[in-house]
Formats: sequence, structure tokens, C-alpha cells
Amino acid sequence: MHNTLTTHNWLPYVGTAIVATSADAPLAERDISLISEIRKYTPRIVILLTKADLLDPEQQKEVLEFTQSIVNKQWDSKIPIYFYSVKPGFEKYRELLFQKVLIPLLEQRESASMDILRYKFNSALTNARSYLQLGLTAATKTKEAQTNLVKQLTEELTALDLLSEQLELVVRELDATSFEKTLQRLQPETKGIENKLTTELSGLLQKWRIPVPKLLDQYMQWLTEKLREELHMLSENRRDLFLAPLNTLHKHLSATVQAFHEKLAQRIMETLGITLSLPDFTPRIIPPENPPIDVGVAFDVTLDLIGYLIPMPIFGKLIHRRLINHARYEIRKNISRLTASWRDKTSKAMHEMKRQAMAHLRTEILTLLDLAQKPTTDIEVFTEYLRRIDDALKTLEDSTLYN
Repeated sequence: MHNTLTTHNWLPYVGTAIVATSADAPLAERDISLISEIRKYTPRIVILLTKADLLDPEQQKEVLEFTQSIVNKQWDSKIPIYFYSVKPGFEKYRELLFQKVLIPLLEQRESASMDILRYKFNSALTNARSYLQLGLTAATKTKEAQTNLVKQLTEELTALDLLSEQLELVVRELDATSFEKTLQRLQPETKGIENKLTTELSGLLQKWRIPVPKLLDQYMQWLTEKLREELHMLSENRRDLFLAPLNTLHKHLSATVQAFHEKLAQRIMETLGITLSLPDFTPRIIPPENPPIDVGVAFDVTLDLIGYLIPMPIFGKLIHRRLINHARYEIRKNISRLTASWRDKTSKAMHEMKRQAMAHLRTEILTLLDLAQKPTTDIEVFTEYLRRIDDALKTLEDSTLYN
């Protein structure tokens, strides 16, 4: 799995996650963050240490111990760790993965599905219980305590306007810098496309022994077709680069919402003396589709009328050189247009993602405000629903023990 926006969007549907990380740099910060995120949705996680062929047995032992120490430190649960390599001669690692992970998962898919479903139900019920406990505790507190909590939550609601402005600045900064940064990082690909197409064009120009007007038509048709093909491949192969601003904002928003949740929980602990478990929130948005490839080419010298009078043996090299230079210009121009098109799409997506985060926080605070002002007459209702949830949690626990 890659720590990308697409991966995060799939997290709610993950049953079993195999997190691949390089054995020469295992469990980097982004891997730890991803695993922590995955654990909210499924208990079934496997760590795959790739490029095992680069390590001798002693190094493998050290890497395994190091990775296991990070797992033990970060998470109070067992996460299987396996080595892996695609190189010939290391088939034993692939076989071990199949035997220990994939085949058992297929053979026990029904029980595995039930385990995952129970895990998700348990998480949802625990969050619901936290809200009900807040409402019950608030209803049993003095009017002064309720008023104090309402005041603090109202302050947080007001602070959302400032937070929204700060996030808007982050979005604008990412939007403003993404175009130049992306073009800069596309320099190797741009150079590669230029060399590839101009080399091919040079060979074709030697074969196209036709009058200038027909030569220009042939050249424009060829360049348009080739550019569409190359830009389509570039758009597909460097999709993660074009979506980099979205991924950056995704991480920023996730951290911002988490920090806000922690502040709300602290407020409630200080006022009511209870621990609030707020639901996890990860901004979710469908990444934009690849923009359509709209190639714009034009030769700036019209030779339709006099082209047939130009002697190619004399001016052929000059015209060929001009066409090759023109092709280089069109390649750079169209890659720039493609980058601008991606920027426009990601800009809209970033604003939508920010809107989601702010809407979530606003709904969260309004819900807490409503619960904080429940009258004592609701105590019986809260107590009854808490009993039902506790019964449901006990049933889930028993079903786990006996399966």
C-alpha cells in the first residue's frame, strides 16, 4: 500500500492490509502514520519488508529486531512481519507469504470477514457510548458546570472561523506553488520526451521527401498524435506527483482535526471529568480524473502558397532544423498546459477537502453543545441507551471469544 490519497480513501473498506516498506529503511514516519490510520479500520495488518535480497542473514536479523521494536513501541498489538523479494532465488519469501497470510485468509474468509465486521461494530458502538456518557454526565452536573462547558464549547465554535482562515491560507499556498514545483520535478521526463520525439522526427524528416506544404501537414499530424500519446502516459505515470498538493493538504487537515479533537476532549475532561472518545475523521475525497489531453500546435510560417517553390535540396536542412526546434517548444508548452490543467483540478479538490474538515468540526461542536445542555429529565433515556450499547458490546466480546 502506498501512503497516498487513494490509499486513505480506501481505508474504511480495508479488511486486511499488507503494508510494504523497504528493508533498507523500514517503518519510516509515513509508514507508522499509515499503520496507525489502518488500525482504526481493521485488526488484520501485515508488514512486508521488501528488497530482502539486499541483506545477508545477519543484517536481516538486525532489521527484523529493529522493526519489531518499533511495532512494540508504537502499538500494543502483534503485527506479523515478513521479508519479501521479487528477485530470482528468493522465492521462499513469496511462498512464506502465501502460506502464512494469503492462503489462510482465503480459507478462513468467512470467519475473517466476521472478525473485521465485529471490529468495526465495536469501534462504532464505543464512539456512540462516549457521546451518551457525555450527555448523561452533563445532565447530572450542576447548572454552573453545564453553563461553563457550554461557554467553552461556544468559544471553540467561534474559533472555527479563525481556523478556517488559516486553512484557506494553507490551500492557497499549496495552490500557488504547485505549478512551478511540478514543472521543476517534471524536467527529467520533459527532457526525455524531447529527446525521444526529436530523434524520431529527425529520422522521419529524412524519409519525407515531399514538398514543403505537404511536409508541414505530415509533421503537424505526426506531432499532434505523438504529443497526445506522450502526455497521456505522463499524466498516468506521474499521477502521484500531480496530486502531491492534495496529499500534503490531506495530512495537514488530518493533523489539524486530530489536534482540535484533543482540545475538545481536554475541555470536557476539565469540566465534566470524563474521557471523550471522538470519532476518527480523515478527509475523504475522490481524486480528480486525469485531465483531457488537448494538444495545441501551430506552425507560425504559412507556406501554403509559396511552399511548392522552395527547393528542398537547398533549404531542406534549415526547414528540418526549424521543425525540430518547433517540436521541442511544443513539447514544453503542452507539458506546461497539462500541469496547469492538473493544478486547476487539484485546486478545486483541495477547497472541497477543506470544506469537509470544517463541516465535520462544526457538526462535532454543535453535537457536543446539544448534549451539554440536556436536562435532568433525559437521564433515564441516556441510562437506557447506555445499557443497550453495553449489552451489544458484551455480545460482540462473547462472539469473539467463542469463534
